[in-house]
Parts: sequence; C-alpha cells; structure tokens
Amino acid sequence: MAKYKSESPVFRKQGKIYKVNCDTGKPIFTHQMGRIIEQVENMLTWHNRVFIYVFDLHVGNFTLDNKYISVLISKLRFRLAQDYKIIRMGYMWCREQFKSVKQHYHMAIVLDGSKIQSPTKLFHKIKLIWDEVTPGGHLYGVKNSYYNIRRDTEVNKAEAIYRISYQAKVWTKDNSTARANDYGASQIRNRASDHS
Repeated sequence: MAKYKSESPVFRKQGKIYKVNCDTGKPIFTHQMGRIIEQVENMLTWHNRVFIYVFDLHVGNFTLDNKYISVLISKLRFRLAQDYKIIRMGYMWCREQFKSVKQHYHMAIVLDGSKIQSPTKLFHKIKLIWDEVTPGGHLYGVKNSYYNIRRDTEVNKAEAIYRISYQAKVWTKDNSTARANDYGASQIRNRASDHS
C-alpha cells in the first residue's frame, strides 16, 4: 500500500477537521492519521465517555517484528476484561527507530470512560505485562498522559487527537530497517455500522 504524506496542520476526515501535529517539513502519514481519528471517534459511538492513556515502551533487544506489542495487547485486553469488565479496547501504536540501535514504541489506548478515569492502576498493570514479555524493556509514563472525553461536549477530544497525531510523523519511520509494520491500530467499528 502506498504511504501518502501530508504537511498540512489540519486533517479532514468524514466531514470533520482536526488539528494535527504536522507542518511544512514535518509530514505525517495520512493513512495512519486516519486510523487514529477513526478509532477515537468509533469508540465514542459506543461509550458516552472514553478514557485515553498515552505512554512509551522501550525494548531490551532489537527485533525485526513487533511480537512484544502483539503480546502486550493480547494480555492487556484479557486483564482489562477480567479486572474492569471492559469488553472493548481501542489502541494505536507506532514503532520508531531513528538513531538508536533498538526500536521503541509510542502507544495510546482508548477505553470505556465509565470504567476508568485515571491511569494510576493501569500504569502498573501495563508495566507488569511489559516487564514480563520484554526482557530488559521499560514502560515510560509521559507528562499529561491521559484524557477523559465526553461524547456530548467533546472536551479534550481535539487535544487528545493532536497529541496522538505525533505517532503518524514520518521522519522516525523512514529509516527503519525492520520488515515489520511501523504502526498499528485496533479495528473498533462505528456502532451504527456494527452488525455483530
């Protein structure tokens, strides 16, 4: 699939305009940006409130694939279902490797905001899983790491999407030597179009 790029600070999707972390000389991948917006918006069709948590993941050893992320997502989905009765987990991540010999990841998860409103316990759950699946890996909390968004007011939604749009930036992905995908996202469908 062709990787189209944009240097516009605004991104249009389904009749809406979003401000993104992009400018002349700082392009983003449009397909990836579209998936990020899609997953946030689709989660809001299922839940009156959504909780978004962003964090960074570092590995102990370079891998050509993204097996650690796949295992993390699987185990985290299970823990959230067990501990919070959460049945739907939106997520988006990107793989970066610029000057380092190892890749690292930026990740965001999107959850039912009626079940979780703070990342305190969540951070420890994710850290335990990441420590288990990545020898020598580390989970890094970041400043202003979470957003509570209400469907009726959409307060914080624009800020959250702008923040996550960092994942779509081009310059730390074009130099990757891995054969693996450099980003991924959940496949939460819009409630109106879901027939499952």
